[in-house]
Amino acid sequence: MRTLLLILLLTSCTRQNPNWVYNNSVTGSSQYDAKRLTCSHTSAFHGLELQFFKGEFGEMGYVQIETGKIPPLANAPGYAAALLQIDGENIPFRAPLMEGGQKALLPETISHRILETLNEDTAVTLLLEGHASTFTPDNFSSSYAKFTK
Repeated sequence: MRTLLLILLLTSCTRQNPNWVYNNSVTGSSQYDAKRLTCSHTSAFHGLELQFFKGEFGEMGYVQIETGKIPPLANAPGYAAALLQIDGENIPFRAPLMEGGQKALLPETISHRILETLNEDTAVTLLLEGHASTFTPDNFSSSYAKFTK
């Protein structure tokens, strides 16, 4: 509980107007082509970046921290505990950690829920131990429309 309160406090210190950026990488080989939708918070120590990728491989979402490593769970070292907040609803989940420890794969259900919520013009807050960011739908719809084409 104490950790959650600390994370909530950190949320108020992050930038509240994210910049959603869409990129389309065309390589000449469709199996390597990918669409990318990202949003980064530039906080001195506790910012998060959301990254979504779409291609022949499917659709994947990641969360990345700017500094340090995402703390793994004691009883499941390959995973991190995370919390998604939407309109007062708390949705806890476990995210598989990527090599290096600064990035975690979002479960497909969480990834879709984030995108759907932002597309419905509602903000989401993502919390990892020691890191938290609120992602608003500002500038989201035009980038998301390109991402889903």
